Amino acid sequence: MAKAYDFKARASRLQDIKQDEAHKNLRKAAELFVSIGKADLAAECFIDLGDFKKAGRIYFLKGGTCDMKKAGECFRSARCYQLAAESYAEGNHIAECLAACLEGDLLDKGLQYILGWKGDTSVNSEYLNWNAELVKVAHNFLEKCAIEFHARKDMHAMMKFVRAFDSIVSTRKFLRSVDCLEELLKLEDESGNFLEAAEIADELGNTPLQADLLFKAGQFKESSILLLWHVFANSLWNPSSGGWPLKLFSHKDDLLLKSKLIAAKEDGIFSELVDTEVKLLSHKNNKISSLWQYFGDSAQHQSLRGQFISVRKILDVHFDSEASSYVWGDELPVDLEKESLQRILFDQKSPATLFHFWKHLSTLIVQCCKSIQDIDSKTFDDMGVVEFCLNFFGVRRQSTRYRLLIPDAQWVKNLNVPGSFSKCGKFNFVDKSGLVLAVRKYWEAELVSTSLKVLETLQILHDFSVNSSRSVFRQSMCLIYMYKVTGFLHECNYSYCKINEGEKLREYCQLSHRFIFNVFPRDWRHSMVRNMICLRQNQDAQDLLSGIISQTIRTRSPLTYRQIGKVLMIFLGSDREFSGRFLEDEAWKDVFEILRQTRKSDALCEYLQVNLTSGRGNNQDRISAIIKFLIALEDSYRHYGKVTNDHISLGCFIYVIDRLVILSSGFQELFFTMKSSFTEWILHEQPDTYECSFTLLTDSHFSVQHAYDYVIKIITWLLFSRRDVEEWIRICNFNPYSYPRLLCLRLVVLLVLICLNSGNYFHFLKQILDNNDIRHLLPRKFYDLCYAATCNGILDLSMVAKALETIGDPLVIVSFTESRPQITAPAAIFIGMAKNLKKDDILDLLFPRGTMDQSQGVSVLVPTAETAEILGEPSLVGESSSGNSITVKSSAIPHIGNKESSIDMDYNDTVFDWVCFKEIYDHLRSGRILNKEMFTRLDFEEKVEESINSVTAAVALSSANERLSDGDINLTDEMDKFLEDLHELSSAFGSRNEELEENGKHIEQLLGKLLSRRPLLESYFNELLAVDEPVDWEFETDEKSENQDEISRESDSKDDCNIPGHETESDDKKLATGKGDGEGMANTEAEKGSHDD
Repeated sequence: MAKAYDFKARASRLQDIKQDEAHKNLRKAAELFVSIGKADLAAECFIDLGDFKKAGRIYFLKGGTCDMKKAGECFRSARCYQLAAESYAEGNHIAECLAACLEGDLLDKGLQYILGWKGDTSVNSEYLNWNAELVKVAHNFLEKCAIEFHARKDMHAMMKFVRAFDSIVSTRKFLRSVDCLEELLKLEDESGNFLEAAEIADELGNTPLQADLLFKAGQFKESSILLLWHVFANSLWNPSSGGWPLKLFSHKDDLLLKSKLIAAKEDGIFSELVDTEVKLLSHKNNKISSLWQYFGDSAQHQSLRGQFISVRKILDVHFDSEASSYVWGDELPVDLEKESLQRILFDQKSPATLFHFWKHLSTLIVQCCKSIQDIDSKTFDDMGVVEFCLNFFGVRRQSTRYRLLIPDAQWVKNLNVPGSFSKCGKFNFVDKSGLVLAVRKYWEAELVSTSLKVLETLQILHDFSVNSSRSVFRQSMCLIYMYKVTGFLHECNYSYCKINEGEKLREYCQLSHRFIFNVFPRDWRHSMVRNMICLRQNQDAQDLLSGIISQTIRTRSPLTYRQIGKVLMIFLGSDREFSGRFLEDEAWKDVFEILRQTRKSDALCEYLQVNLTSGRGNNQDRISAIIKFLIALEDSYRHYGKVTNDHISLGCFIYVIDRLVILSSGFQELFFTMKSSFTEWILHEQPDTYECSFTLLTDSHFSVQHAYDYVIKIITWLLFSRRDVEEWIRICNFNPYSYPRLLCLRLVVLLVLICLNSGNYFHFLKQILDNNDIRHLLPRKFYDLCYAATCNGILDLSMVAKALETIGDPLVIVSFTESRPQITAPAAIFIGMAKNLKKDDILDLLFPRGTMDQSQGVSVLVPTAETAEILGEPSLVGESSSGNSITVKSSAIPHIGNKESSIDMDYNDTVFDWVCFKEIYDHLRSGRILNKEMFTRLDFEEKVEESINSVTAAVALSSANERLSDGDINLTDEMDKFLEDLHELSSAFGSRNEELEENGKHIEQLLGKLLSRRPLLESYFNELLAVDEPVDWEFETDEKSENQDEISRESDSKDDCNIPGHETESDDKKLATGKGDGEGMANTEAEKGSHDD
């Protein structure tokens, strides 16, 4: 031992002089200490030599706890980290061991030590019950190791250390800090923390996985709803989609099936809801009855998603359907929703159902646009509207940010607002302002585009109804719905609509204004059906008429006679409550002021004011107003062609004259009118508040007589001013081949009514009927009966009633007395106003329910017990002079024409032999063979050739008209097709029976096509081909001059033929005689259409 100390002392002395020699002595000392068992002294010598490894081995072999720590320190100094860790571990020096592992990159080794210490229950209790410091040391080691492997992107290795964390809290904190949510989700799932894992899946935007985890957690309802959420958003916004309609994507059907199976674990009500939405989200062809049922179920469960999809699909079914598949109603729906429901339940589509479901969709979209503004509010979303919006656009709310689950959706690309989008990691976010802007922009565009599809469909249905000769009511309902849709979009005032679709909407709005042509057709009888009368009293129809008035008068240019006439016609054709808006509604007061500012409309304004504020008892004011308006009327018709853009429409002018006749006649205790005129009067007046006064003032009666004289002069002028009237017709864009017949019929009917009500002008009527040119323009049966009614020197009321019945406009006898006049006119309708009938009671008499002939557009009166009570006791008119007949006084107006009249003139009832066509068609349809003998017996080939010639002539006549209406153009197209089929039929005959047999099926098809066009074309053919060329109304010169002189002399001698203070003598003569060109109107057939284009 002494020798060993000596070597150590010598080494110490030589350390600074001879370092090598000192090391040799120190090593010898260490070896001697080892040999004599002095391990500590030997280790110190090796430490001084810098041989830490040998020193560490000496301490390690010694084996004590302290020695193990010294051994570890020596090994660490020697950078033998594994030996150091083992030494520390052997001595349970945990902190030093883990530090050595870190220094030596022995991370896995350190993890093994930690796991070993935690799992070895045989170790000292000091280490079994770790104190907080040791736990912290171990966690720091594990965290540093995890960070290291995260930096190396070795997630698998990282998770080995994370799993060794002492708590789930620290594990979650760490993994979130390094943004390893997927690893955390997996760890939570493995740990059975399914709800926490579902939240992480939500953060990751993995909705299917979130649903799976909720299912594991027993949250079946939430899981099923999430799957539906995911399917809905991805069906709308897959990479190739811009929203609706729903699209397919990968595993869509599997997800829907899974949602349905999960929902089955919940209660029956929820399961039914999910089943409904699964069906809606699928791509199966749903019937609209099923879709409506789904809508009801969704509404019951407050599922906006289900309501939206079902309504949108119902609309798509309407959009994709042919017009011929729609079911048309001929009654005004009292309850639109109920009527639509009844249709839908039977899988029927109609214009009403189209409009009804568009209303549902528009309401939902408007709610979305409003609610999205308060997206941050916590109390706004009682109905789940905002959540529906977020679901629709694939957005998840995360605090104050909104994460995009489908960042490449088209609506995102369309939002070009800088700063709206941000990115955090791999997720995309949109701020509130950007989201609100995008949602509103999309919904506005969606509402406008869908509404335009509705408008387009309504236009198709309207055109189909026109082209297939459906009822005017059906056409009108399409126009009303069209107006309501355009009005809604106008009220919404969407910028998208103004910029992109403003012109289209204006066109549809203008098209809806064609409603006025249905209310006031050229042939006044076509609107005299019960459903049209009911429709005119409907608020929607009145709103449309109000819109027409507003558009007509709201112009920067001065109002024209045409515009004023249109406004007046609407007012006269609407009830006084409608007109009363002038006095109540501020907007309508503005309209009234616009009228007042136009000099030409002063008389109109005064008439309207008097008419709105006066009852029947105030005769003086109303007659005065009528007279002043007559003066304005004369000014208007004198300007019909003088200024091209300032004329009243001829149809409108005749309508006002007709109303003037009944307004003037209505001041009598008993008056005669037509069903159409009386209907217009009833619609305008309020019978239940109409004061009955028979104390007619002298000057009022005088004014009424002058009104009759005035109308007679107008009738005379129109009948005998051919060139002027032809020019007026041309300016009004009426059909010059057919409108003159209609005009002549209307004028003669007015003349007959004036004769009945005034007791004058009988001879004038007689001479009008004696005129061969006028006779040629009138319907044969009507003319025959009218002529017969004048044969006995009096006007036979019964015959007049029959004549009016033949033209579909029966005579109406109106009485304001309590007693029933003894009048016999079986074909007339008697109305006793003294019974204080309400408007609906009177309309029921005029248009009995269930007696409407829609194909003809004319209501037929069927006597009922109620009508029998109103009708007077019959007595033959003109039978005797005992007081129970009406004697019509002769007018002083002399004979006008003396051409020979023949009431037996041959009128063609039809142009084609449809019976022959139908016989052969039925023959072929029964399966029998066609042969030449049958053709010969029926002269069929000759009749086909005659038909070809007739149609060719009709096409030529129609094409010659350069100013055809839209309806006439459509008919011309149909005639072209009809002619093609006739030519093809002619070429299919052949010369042998064998050829006929071979072509039998083809001939059958052609005949079927020809016969199917009969309802549309027959009346039009007859109108065009009834005469070969227009009849010249020009009278013989000598006779004309003589008659005109007689009329002029009579006018000079009859003071009450002039309107006091207005007519000059020369003007009066010219008007009464038709001077100027001395010609009558052209001779053509009547046509359907409107008063005013």
